[in-house]
Amino acid sequence: MLQPFLPTWVRKGDENPLGLDEGTGEPLVNVSFMVSWPHSRDDEFIKATTRRTVEKIEEFAGANELGHRYRYINYCAEWQRPFEGYGQGNLRVLREVSRKYDPDGLFQKGCVGGHKLDVDAGDV
Repeated sequence: MLQPFLPTWVRKGDENPLGLDEGTGEPLVNVSFMVSWPHSRDDEFIKATTRRTVEKIEEFAGANELGHRYRYINYCAEWQRPFEGYGQGNLRVLREVSRKYDPDGLFQKGCVGGHKLDVDAGDV
């Protein structure tokens, strides 16, 4: 599934921590792979094939100066690091907010699954 983001869309309203407003001014396209398979024995093959495909797309985009660091968190696989795509300044702010409002790290350490801010490893 392809989902476009036009530059005029990402620049509407207030700034946000996603880092979408930083870029070339060219449209962005989110890509979501929708795959299914009948046997769990194929899980690792499917994951590896999907990862290689994503990496090839990113390599091509980078080589042609079409890439962007942003990754839509809901489409990211477990090996991807979507928060790094928000930009260092935005990531720093998110980590500061996490430390301020969740000082015990419940959402970073106590919740299973999902992508984390790596607050302990942060540079705040």
